[in-house]
Amino acid sequence: MQQFGLKLAANLQIGDLIILEGPLGAGKTRLAQSIGKGLLVKSEITSPTFVIAKNYLGRTPFIHADAYRLLDSPTGGLQDLDLDIENSITVVEWGKNFAKQLNDQYLLITISIVDDSKRQLAISSVGERWKNLNL
Repeated sequence: MQQFGLKLAANLQIGDLIILEGPLGAGKTRLAQSIGKGLLVKSEITSPTFVIAKNYLGRTPFIHADAYRLLDSPTGGLQDLDLDIENSITVVEWGKNFAKQLNDQYLLITISIVDDSKRQLAISSVGERWKNLNL
């Protein structure tokens, strides 16, 4: 997971949106941490579940958000937060329901648990930005 996150980070640019999906404990936060490390974020990247979103600074601004608590919200979502997505690289856990409200182009990574130590990644993309992505 770490190597994939580092490799993905090397291909990211300002304005990119990455959506992470998968069951609890699948490794969404771990992947976000690896992406942040690849973006040269020096501070510790922790789960944003209770604060919804955290901002970091690396080679670019980096937003790590968790939409889990917003899944059942009838009135609000990530678009209601003051996030500078256009000028950051943004990773959103549990963000599939909000992706199109945030950006019309995004990368969706679904993590499946194979066993206690193995994970499987399924990657799909929306938009021209990701057409030539080679991981």
